Amino acid sequence: MAAETFLAAFDQRDRYDLSCPQARPWLYGIATNLIGRHRRGEIRFYRAPPSS
Repeated sequence: MAAETFLAAFDQRDRYDLSCPQARPWLYGIATNLIGRHRRGEIRFYRAPPSS
């Protein structure tokens, strides 16, 4: 998860507000979104009807 977070942060580095002295809240936000996306994907997977 940490690697995915830093990869996403690197890809979105132009969207970072340079007036903020700390990047930690921004990184936590990215990680939170990635975890939520992963969780929603797992829910969809487990709710899908079994394939024949």
